[in-house]
Amino acid sequence: MAGLGTRAFAKLIDWGIVLVGFPILIAFGPGLLHHLIRDLFPYLPHHHWSGQGFFIIGRVAATAYDTCLLGRFGGTVGKLVCGIRVVTLTGERISYGRA
Repeated sequence: MAGLGTRAFAKLIDWGIVLVGFPILIAFGPGLLHHLIRDLFPYLPHHHWSGQGFFIIGRVAATAYDTCLLGRFGGTVGKLVCGIRVVTLTGERISYGRA
């Protein structure tokens, strides 16, 4: 089992990767975000979505990042760089459902 410092460093790497996506999203302009949110949530008022939209999209991106990488490779980029692998109690790679 990895120590607290190793796990914290792995998490910092992962946060850095996820947070890089926000400036890229912002670089495409607020229009892209507005249209994306309008298409995904047509029943909600659109004038309230500037900050909330970034939060929701960020949470979805972070969850997808963790789930996809844990299910496919047994660890996120940060975990793999630090030598951490997520496995079951029997030592097998976890499934997407468990991720």
